Amino acid sequence: MYSDDVVWQAMYLIMVRCVTLEVVSFFLGPAPSTLCEWHKQYEATGRIRPNRPKERPNRRLYSDEMVTWIQDHVLEQPMLYLHEMQEHFAYKFPGHRIPSEATICRALAAHDPPITRKRVMNAARQSCLQDRLDFLDQIKTFVTSPDQLIVIDETSKNARANHRRYGRGPSGKEVIEKAAFDRELGVSCLASFTIDGFQSISTRETHNRQGFLSDFVIDILPHIQEYPLENSILICDGARTHCTWRLYELCMQKGAVVIFMPRYPLPPPH
Repeated sequence: MYSDDVVWQAMYLIMVRCVTLEVVSFFLGPAPSTLCEWHKQYEATGRIRPNRPKERPNRRLYSDEMVTWIQDHVLEQPMLYLHEMQEHFAYKFPGHRIPSEATICRALAAHDPPITRKRVMNAARQSCLQDRLDFLDQIKTFVTSPDQLIVIDETSKNARANHRRYGRGPSGKEVIEKAAFDRELGVSCLASFTIDGFQSISTRETHNRQGFLSDFVIDILPHIQEYPLENSILICDGARTHCTWRLYELCMQKGAVVIFMPRYPLPPPH
């Protein structure tokens, strides 16, 4: 950008001395098109610089009280989504402009320590390395074909399945959800599957040890064969309902092999 002195010299040479744009450009440096724009600006306004708009005062849309409320509200209810926080803000401050999601994120980042999004809790405890190595050794020892494998597992759903897994909280601290975790009626599903797909599925309100053994004997045990035939190696996790010597005895009577997944050794007989 050229100084005002250069602009005035150019205007003097062009308007008073009638020097051509090319000559002025050669001696002063600005391009002829730039000199032409300066000339038009001066003739139209009598100024060598355009009028600058008045700077507006830096007016904050959201007061410190609002920012603090957003931060405290998230700490009280860390499971809220951003659009839900906008709805709560509109209810708390009716008539005020609703902050955008980016504005809410900036307000959370301004907290000390910053409020970040993180997973609420781990889904399961990780198994130790030795357990995984032992499991692999058993697989290498007994499994010669994937047709031998029959895997069983169960899953259950109730009202607690709707609990959110992510929330926001101070950096470096865990997010804790304060909610009632009472057991409620739901549905539990026990399934067995092989390399060809699902083999059996049974459902009930809950699979305790007695219910698990009952469904296992009716729906799964008839498909198990003697090792090393097909469906002769049973693989399951170490849930308490699975870790029972009755299950082990039923499979031994069939001549099958039972392998528990890592972290869950066979319980002592009782």
